[in-house]
Amino acid sequence: YFRTMSFSSLGNKRLASDDDVTDDCAASKRQHVKAIDSGSRVSNSNSNSDHENDDDDDDDDQFEDVPDMAPPQPQSHGGYASDDSMPELGTVELTIGDDASSSNKKSAAGRSRATVSARARAVRRHQHMTELITHVLSIRILHQICMQQGSQALALSLVPRELVDIIWSHMVPGKPQIRREWAASDLRDLLFVFGNLVKPRRTRSRVPAGRCPGCLPVEDDYFRFVETRVSDKPWHRPMLLAGMLRAMSFETRLCVGVTPSPLRMTVGEAAEIDAALRNVDILIGKTASTSTSTSRKRPGRSLLPRAPSYWVEVFDAVDSKWVGLESPSKMTHPYIIAVDDHGRTLDVTRKYASDFTHTTLAQRLESVSPKTERGICTWWIRLLSRWGGDQDDERESHELQQQAIATAMPRRIADFARNPHYVLERHLRQNEIIRPRDPIVGRIRGEPVFLRENVHTLRSQLSWQRRGRTVKQGEMPSKAIGETRLFGEWQTTKTMVPPVVDGKVPRNEYGRVDLFVQSMLPPGSAHVTSVHAKRVCGVLGIDAADALVGFSYRRGAATPTLLGVVVPEESLELLNDALQNDELFQQEKAREAAEARCVSNWRRLLKALRVRAQ
Repeated sequence: YFRTMSFSSLGNKRLASDDDVTDDCAASKRQHVKAIDSGSRVSNSNSNSDHENDDDDDDDDQFEDVPDMAPPQPQSHGGYASDDSMPELGTVELTIGDDASSSNKKSAAGRSRATVSARARAVRRHQHMTELITHVLSIRILHQICMQQGSQALALSLVPRELVDIIWSHMVPGKPQIRREWAASDLRDLLFVFGNLVKPRRTRSRVPAGRCPGCLPVEDDYFRFVETRVSDKPWHRPMLLAGMLRAMSFETRLCVGVTPSPLRMTVGEAAEIDAALRNVDILIGKTASTSTSTSRKRPGRSLLPRAPSYWVEVFDAVDSKWVGLESPSKMTHPYIIAVDDHGRTLDVTRKYASDFTHTTLAQRLESVSPKTERGICTWWIRLLSRWGGDQDDERESHELQQQAIATAMPRRIADFARNPHYVLERHLRQNEIIRPRDPIVGRIRGEPVFLRENVHTLRSQLSWQRRGRTVKQGEMPSKAIGETRLFGEWQTTKTMVPPVVDGKVPRNEYGRVDLFVQSMLPPGSAHVTSVHAKRVCGVLGIDAADALVGFSYRRGAATPTLLGVVVPEESLELLNDALQNDELFQQEKAREAAEARCVSNWRRLLKALRVRAQ
């Protein structure tokens, strides 16, 4: 333990006598031991005051000139040297606060750990959705080419005439359908002919980066492939097989396995996205700074899309199920899309995924987006519903249901959190309850396992009112979270809304009509969503009340959302006619204002030219 003693009044560094040095060192040791026992650290201010006191006490001591000595390096244990390394003479320094500064640096480094920003997640999610839209439209383009009469005629011309006559002789009279007893043998013969016509490629073909069938001249390439039967496109062979089967009255589906950009990303990939977004902000003038740190690294492997897989399904009339022809042996695509003969676009991923619940779902939009009661992403359902794909095929719905029931119960507790069939009570949200608690389908580590279908969502009384339901009189809450009492749907009834009386629309205490759901519309009234409806009703003298359809929340404050008005039903026809006339009047008024503005601009231009000419 050492002290720094510097005296500016002396020209050289001087050291006190051996006895004084020994006394000072002993006092410092006792003081440090006392600080360790009390659990505190010696502060810089105390050290400075000790230095000043030592200087005052040692002013009267006698010193002798000694040569300069370099201070020893501080040892471990907080920067203090041990007793064995203490020199007898020399000028040494005591450094206080190194540990604190190093710990602060470590904590600051922990706080500045890089994370994936919300903006990067949103960009990746929209990229994922855009690629899905592209592949859905692409497989529909391929389906339309296969459904063309010319395409089917070309495919049928490749089949020997003798086989065509045999298959047509097995048709059901008056129906484009092969008899069940001949369907299997005819399909086997047709596949044998097709296998001899078009040999499968030995090398793995890949789609160019950023390209899809919709971006290429597909129709010309396909007809060229039918003539030469040589192609490097992975969708040509399934298209020819689908056209051949459809020409022979077999019910088929054209399938594609899609792997879009993964929703999960590394910190490095997120940093690249953020850097690109900052550059875009600078280009459009949203950022004042002109210096950004752009990454020059190549994009990660996960940014490159995987090549899609194409194959054909044919309906087996004997077993009443769809059978895949030349489908990949190992299916790892998170999305598998099929288009049938009627143009319906279906999601058949559950049929092919080996572990849909635990592995495939984590790669799909269901892991980050709202889901329906069936556990499918609402956005994905809306997209497929454009082509009638929002429901499963009735003929394979039973097969999918049996496959889901036969799915083994998860072996890890963490897998129960997103399992659509089984649930543990520990994974329930605060507003969820299991009712009834029977049956208990199993146990894992002594914890009971319940069916997911028995999990119900609880809501407050106000929340049920906004859904058009009222809590029954005398019902006890199923659960309470603090001061909030929660009720189940079985404890509520449909809200009875008062009807329109004498042309007056019933209102709430704020003079509005609560219209959170359509069932809350008062009997004898109509909802008009036009923004000019309230003004027109005021001119016509029709009783109208603002329709409250919800609330928007911003910075902790709730703002009511109004959409149109609620009027008596007998005044609806008069109001619609007045709104049409008002719209025409507003359009004419806007046209006249635009003409007046044009005339004013031309007048100003001519005046300016006249002044300049003078």
